[in-house]
Amino acid sequence: MILLYASFKLVFYIDSNYYENNVNEYIIFVLLNFQSKKTLGLFPNSNIKFHIIGIGGIGMSAIAHVLHDHGYYVQGSDLSENANVKKLKELGVKCFIGGHDSKNIENIDVVAYSTAVKKDNPEFILASESDSIILMSRHQILHQIIYNSYNVCVSGMHGKTTTSSMIALIFEYAKSNFLAMIGGIMQYNQSNTIIHKNFDWAVIEADESDDTFIKVPSMVSIITNISPEHLDYHLTFDVIKNKFVEFINNVHPLGFAVLCIDDKDVSKMISQANHNRIITYSVSDNRADYYGNNIKMEIYNDEKDEGRIRMSFDVYHQNEFLDKFYINIFGEFNISNCLASIASSHKLGIDLEIIKKALFDFRSTKRRFDILGKFKNKAIVIDDYAHHPREIEVVVNTASEFAKFYNSKLIVVLQPHRYTRLQKLQDNFIEVLSSRNIDNLIIIPVYSSGEKEIMGINSENLSKQIQDSTFCENFEKLKESLSNLSVQENDIILLMGAGDISGMAYELVKN
Repeated sequence: MILLYASFKLVFYIDSNYYENNVNEYIIFVLLNFQSKKTLGLFPNSNIKFHIIGIGGIGMSAIAHVLHDHGYYVQGSDLSENANVKKLKELGVKCFIGGHDSKNIENIDVVAYSTAVKKDNPEFILASESDSIILMSRHQILHQIIYNSYNVCVSGMHGKTTTSSMIALIFEYAKSNFLAMIGGIMQYNQSNTIIHKNFDWAVIEADESDDTFIKVPSMVSIITNISPEHLDYHLTFDVIKNKFVEFINNVHPLGFAVLCIDDKDVSKMISQANHNRIITYSVSDNRADYYGNNIKMEIYNDEKDEGRIRMSFDVYHQNEFLDKFYINIFGEFNISNCLASIASSHKLGIDLEIIKKALFDFRSTKRRFDILGKFKNKAIVIDDYAHHPREIEVVVNTASEFAKFYNSKLIVVLQPHRYTRLQKLQDNFIEVLSSRNIDNLIIIPVYSSGEKEIMGINSENLSKQIQDSTFCENFEKLKESLSNLSVQENDIILLMGAGDISGMAYELVKN
């Protein structure tokens, strides 16, 4: 059971200081709540009808699921059907697929949208011009959902999906009454949500790409790391760093922040915070409140399988040995994610044995060093979401350790994500992809994510700038190229990218 912070109840939403600077959200709060009794930690008026633009998105589909599960009428629209849409349809959520039409939002009270929605979207236009429809951004509707709960908000450029999923599983094992909304699919329940009715706690992946992380209330604020990402929105790295300091300072007066001091920019934020309620963690630095040591990859036998690989590490709390942990996921970056989960959960008073059991049982969220199976019954196929050079470097290093363990080679397949990212970070991509840890590199076409192609910025030109790399223009050419490499037993094929490369990874292991 959660022991700490359990003797009081907070109503985050009614905060006069917050609303002095967020007048529109106060108006939305009044409109949605007057003449109704509060029955849940959500929108009290159960007759409200919602429409979600881009309902297939990982974040918006989670919002739709939570609203539907609490008895609200929810529908939505998207350009194409995916696994998230299919699951919502199975739940009974009406989804308009193939385009957006203003007719879709007739008799709707609230229209929600994300930053991915263009302002010329017909549903967005009608909702913004209507006197009877309330138009809410993703952070506004998320704020409404969690306004009356104790919130653990996980942010950072890399690792937040895994870390928030770990904490969610720890809370589940602790039999907590909570809600989880994750930016990925958890292996635990094949969903991006865990929903308990009338929840007291919420575990939220607080996205920094659109400022969601500084616009939702937080009892525990976790920062895994930061880097110059989402510059199309934030413009400069200094802006990003200042907003993360704001995220720390926004934590509730009875809460705390959890920071990874392995990241030098995150470490510097400690002196910039306006409070000292900060817990630190590190993979190896014994100055941290929680740090790891004696990290090993090892073979063990369990009831189902012989010769399984796991990682073990010791955890120290304030320089005293806390316990030894075993996990079935790999890489130093996942040790770091574990330490963030351990630090926050242990501080909240969750029993250490529960934390250990949850982390041992944890399996990667989908697309996070996700081991899918074997190609031609030989090479191990790993699917990963990495698309920023820093992420790619970390994942490649982990896969390299995996390959060394098996005395095999590492084959990397990359699908760059967005032309603008490739243009801004091309030198970084070249440096990372020129790593000696990579035995064979294959690059496939850029996943545009709706962007127009930029002259001279493409995968073929990127490949030409990296020695011994191969460009494949489609999936058939990729399979052909992999076959020509004559893969051996336990070779590693690592596929990375934030686009549709995951489907190719699954195709490789299909037979």
